[in-house]
Amino acid sequence: MKSRGRGPRNATSRRLATRARWVIPVVTVLGLASFLFEALGIYLIVPLVDRLVPTGQALRTGLIDTIIPQDLPLIALVTIIVFCILMKGLASLASIAITLWTAGQTSHDLRILCFDRIIRATDSFQSSRETGDFLNLLGNETWRAGEGMQALAALVTHSCALVIFVALMLLLSPALTVAVIFGFAVILGIVRFSAAIARREGAMAVAANRKLAGRIAQGLDGLSTIRMFGRERDEIGRFTAVSERARRVFLRVDMMNALPGPAFDVLFALLLGVLIIAMEGGRVSILIAFLALLQRMQPHAVAVTQSRLKLSTLRAANDSIFALIGAAESLPMTSGSVLLPRPNQMIELHGVTLNYRGTTRSALDEASLQIPAGRTTALVGRSGAGKSTVIRLVCRMADPDSGRVTIDGTDLREIDLSAWRSQCAVVPQDVFLFDSSIGENIAYGRPDATPAEIEAASRAAQAHDFITALPNGYDERVGERGTRLSGGQRQRIALARALLRNAGVLVLDEATNALDYLSQRLVQDALEASADRTVLLVAHQLSSVEKADHIIVLEEGRVVEQGSPEELRALRGSFVRLFELDRKTA
Repeated sequence: MKSRGRGPRNATSRRLATRARWVIPVVTVLGLASFLFEALGIYLIVPLVDRLVPTGQALRTGLIDTIIPQDLPLIALVTIIVFCILMKGLASLASIAITLWTAGQTSHDLRILCFDRIIRATDSFQSSRETGDFLNLLGNETWRAGEGMQALAALVTHSCALVIFVALMLLLSPALTVAVIFGFAVILGIVRFSAAIARREGAMAVAANRKLAGRIAQGLDGLSTIRMFGRERDEIGRFTAVSERARRVFLRVDMMNALPGPAFDVLFALLLGVLIIAMEGGRVSILIAFLALLQRMQPHAVAVTQSRLKLSTLRAANDSIFALIGAAESLPMTSGSVLLPRPNQMIELHGVTLNYRGTTRSALDEASLQIPAGRTTALVGRSGAGKSTVIRLVCRMADPDSGRVTIDGTDLREIDLSAWRSQCAVVPQDVFLFDSSIGENIAYGRPDATPAEIEAASRAAQAHDFITALPNGYDERVGERGTRLSGGQRQRIALARALLRNAGVLVLDEATNALDYLSQRLVQDALEASADRTVLLVAHQLSSVEKADHIIVLEEGRVVEQGSPEELRALRGSFVRLFELDRKTA
């Protein structure tokens, strides 16, 4: 089976891998150059101070005295120092620019990769996770992964500074440098111990963010229900508790990241006193240069330890991102290579069984059925009988655990996924509209449709009159999820969107339940007038399927009856019982 449609994913993965290969070496070189120039500028303080404050001591006593000529003019010496500072600034600016660009691009690419995996994954994968989990990953953790790239670059850059500064300090005074290294080692030991705690706190931070995002998603999605039942105060209390939990976790994470600064301040104060006492009576220029190097090295040592701690806290964010990517890839919606035109014979399910994750009963249990092409087939049955599952399988939103779905005898998994879905148009019971204009929502399945084609589809769906009565007509924005429109208006727009697509298979899942009787009849007349189209109709009100050519009756995931309306009435079985029950409760 050929897998198609993975180009963007592979391209994004290649970009991430390529960037990781070149960014760190470039940042390392720039960091070495930056701090080499900085350290050289500080090191030149020795001859500068000796020129400005003569002490009568022998001047040619070190490496710097050998490199810098004794008779070098003072202005030349100052010029070299200024040049070193300038080059240090340019190299540092380039390193920062590359790091920030890389962090932003990494976050961007990871968001694309995660969204790609989510949007292409199977229904079973998406139903196994909460909406808040996806919101947290896309909105928070991908940014934190970019911060991780910044922390890694900072770790490399500041480590380069430590190496250079320690090397130059050794040239100035090996004994004092050993004392400094010993003191730093003590702090690094404390930080290493803290890193284990930081990793645990980082995992707790991800979990807290996930719960917070989940509570936000539930609160916004269920806003109408909350208000109708007067549960505002309860929901505010729940949100407050989750938010407080997140605040406490991130406070501990921030305190952990702030630990190295004060620790190094204490160490630096102690070392400063030791150095001044140890160098009493010694060469003043060397003491000044050594103290300057030590003072400049301190923030780099702090940055190294902070970067290590931050990488530990952000590790959980990276783990959660790649766990999602791995989980989505373990449940791929692969594509075949067969390009099939509109079905012209039969859509069939052959002994299909499908179980949804977390349920004990099969949604479909060895179901076999036929949907004749070019005719109207109705799926009927009580709630939970398996009607929606049949739709998902036919539109290939899910694959069966066992059995096959075939189109004109070809296994649906062998057919090009995009090509097949282009042959399907669905009007769901719960209509979703994008927060854009009515015209854009109708043309969503056919972005190249002309205004005349959009209007023709709207007329067929009995939507044109109410659209033109709006202030902006087809340019009227519908609001988030279409909240500015009534249920019947949303359903008409969804019908127009499906009719405009002119697909070979039209699925109506309770697609007229929000319409009045006259509108239902007009829409049904429009559907009957359309030729060469397979209509799959799902309805609870059996009166709406009387004109179907073929009826399939489902009970608890099994096909119990199928045939024409006349054949099923003659059987006096499940269909008749459902019809009589529907008439009594009408």
